[in-house]
Amino acid sequence: MSEPRSPLELLEALATEDVEIAPDVHHLEIYTLQGLLTLLWHGDPQAEHVVVMGGGGMGGLLGPAGGLYHDLGRQLAAQGIGTIAALPLGEPDPEVVNLARATCLTPAALAAIDKEALAQDQRGYRVAASVYSGSPPAEQTLSESC
Repeated sequence: MSEPRSPLELLEALATEDVEIAPDVHHLEIYTLQGLLTLLWHGDPQAEHVVVMGGGGMGGLLGPAGGLYHDLGRQLAAQGIGTIAALPLGEPDPEVVNLARATCLTPAALAAIDKEALAQDQRGYRVAASVYSGSPPAEQTLSESC
């Protein structure tokens, strides 16, 4: 049986560039046979827990609502949780990411995520009212994990 491969090996990375643009914030570019994978990483690169966020509107790395991904990345990094905002590799539509794996959450973890998601939704109405004005505020995000 072969040894497990690292994420870079699985991506068949040809080369990588990593620039620390602020304390605990890295901009990574991973060059692969399928194209360029761009990542904005907040927090410790050795963090045990990491949230991966798909590209925002039109495939951007900052997300909607005035830089939501950056703000969320800073908040989670302060709690020891890393975040990666990633542009989808090889996807024809930058706003579509195919789910490869899902993990079940405990009810407590789900409730904490739901609370934060609702708070971020309200933030969107404050900082980007013109974007959010066409839809009603969220009342509940997820009701069960699995």
